[in-house]
Amino acid sequence: MSFSNLERAILEVIVYFDLFSYPLTTFEVLKNLNTDARSDEAWKALHGSLWLKAHIDQKNGMWFLKGRQACIFERQTRYRVSKHKIEIARKFVRLARRIPWIQEISACNSLGFLHARPESDIDLFIVTKRGRIWCARFFAVLLAKLFGRPNASHTKDFLCLSFFAVEGAHMKKLSLAGDDIYFRNWLATLLPLYRRTAQGGIRRGIGNLLEKILRALQMKIMPAHLKAMANKGMSVVITDEFLKFHDHDRRDYFRKEYERRFSAISA
Repeated sequence: MSFSNLERAILEVIVYFDLFSYPLTTFEVLKNLNTDARSDEAWKALHGSLWLKAHIDQKNGMWFLKGRQACIFERQTRYRVSKHKIEIARKFVRLARRIPWIQEISACNSLGFLHARPESDIDLFIVTKRGRIWCARFFAVLLAKLFGRPNASHTKDFLCLSFFAVEGAHMKKLSLAGDDIYFRNWLATLLPLYRRTAQGGIRRGIGNLLEKILRALQMKIMPAHLKAMANKGMSVVITDEFLKFHDHDRRDYFRKEYERRFSAISA
């Protein structure tokens, strides 16, 4: 049976989020579509396509792949876990927002769409003022340590501060070649926790000097394997716009696994 581009786009969304055992509401399916189709057209296709009905089911207002009904319970369980982690994150954010160079803080990865596992850490994405990314990172990490996280003994509820970007950064620079479906959905599922509305901070001259000092200090104490990986791919990135320290970046794995599953289902 042939299918339209819109039907394909709908199935792509459901297959992708199935990688994380995450069923979607109708609103979430429509919101995450990688297409220019109107919402009413997408709604009609989702509810009326015979081709889609051969591959997906709906229960309790959520859409999932055939045979994956158990994902509904898993989503409910992980939602409760995520709400606990978000409360921890908010306590940290109430302190971190006093760091004058931090502009925005968002929960990201699976926590961004409230689907974290109990053993997961608390992933945060931090946007900083231009020219102050090292200042912001230094004091944010120091604050996390004073806050009691990270905890070296385990990773559960660990505050993971491994991704910083300056305001106005061109995020597409970090995308893998081709369609980086993970990164595209990662951006779409960021959960804002704080956004600065008032400007202010340390005088420019002092700030510039502090930035240089804290950059040199952090580079000196940075683990050797991160420095060796820096800017040799998209896992570890150290530039004027980004500080990204994901030494186990799994985007390529998720893209290949998504493509494998989609091909098997839609064949």
